[in-house]
Amino acid sequence: MPRSMTAYGKAEADCGIHKIQVEVKSQNHRFKDIILRLPKGLQTLENEIKQAISQTIQRGRVELTVFLNKGQNVNATSLEANKAFITDYLKLAKEIKEEFLLQGEVTLEQILREPEAIHRIPDVLNLEEIRPILISCVIESLKHADLMRLKEGEFIVKDFKERLDFINQRLDEIKERSKLLSIEQKKKLQERLKVLLDDIPLDETRIAMEIAIYADKCDITEEIVRAMSHISQFRELLSSEEAIGRKLDFLLQEIHREITTLANKAQDAYISQKSVEIKAELEKLREQVQNLE
Repeated sequence: MPRSMTAYGKAEADCGIHKIQVEVKSQNHRFKDIILRLPKGLQTLENEIKQAISQTIQRGRVELTVFLNKGQNVNATSLEANKAFITDYLKLAKEIKEEFLLQGEVTLEQILREPEAIHRIPDVLNLEEIRPILISCVIESLKHADLMRLKEGEFIVKDFKERLDFINQRLDEIKERSKLLSIEQKKKLQERLKVLLDDIPLDETRIAMEIAIYADKCDITEEIVRAMSHISQFRELLSSEEAIGRKLDFLLQEIHREITTLANKAQDAYISQKSVEIKAELEKLREQVQNLE
């Protein structure tokens, strides 16, 4: 079943003192474009995460974000005093005081105003512990997104089939109409000649020749057969498990080309009208095809 390129998936799990959350969003894109947003310290897992994405998604813009937060019962931040800085700070303050005979003492508030007085202790991530849980979350979020892609793909395929039925019906009508073109052209030619030649007898052989020439020029059987063949291929692809968006887009272009050619060859108002109706459906199909992987 074809898949849509638009989806969202999410997964989360606990890992020691950390809570891992993974969000994946996919959108329409002509090629495969993977964008990762990873917390500091997890960049070494980038290639493995991309491989997991590539196994599920073949085309589209994919944005995957990993959130790594500490649990509720764990201190959100770890701080420590920069003892070396504070020691030098107090030493310098004492030297200034003695050299310039100043009064006053350095207070705690003054020290804490200095940005370098306090250090934030960076988390030390255990990649061996985090890696399997993170990859599992990535795969789980991709599964959720894939279910959404499949569900939307079902609606798109249903719409495709209805529009293809409409196009097939119009082609059948064009096919029946094309059978009458030679007969009508013969009648029109005979009527014109009668007016022009008045009472002069008509040369049936000449008329038959003109009709044969016209019939050859306006014969649209080949275009109808090719258009129906492309539609048949289109239907077959709708049951494929592969990425079919580009193939379907190509087939729609070919169908459009055949419809344009047969309308130009037929030079018939009825066929032109049906051709316009088919092209309108083809345009709607092309818009929807852009949503498929």
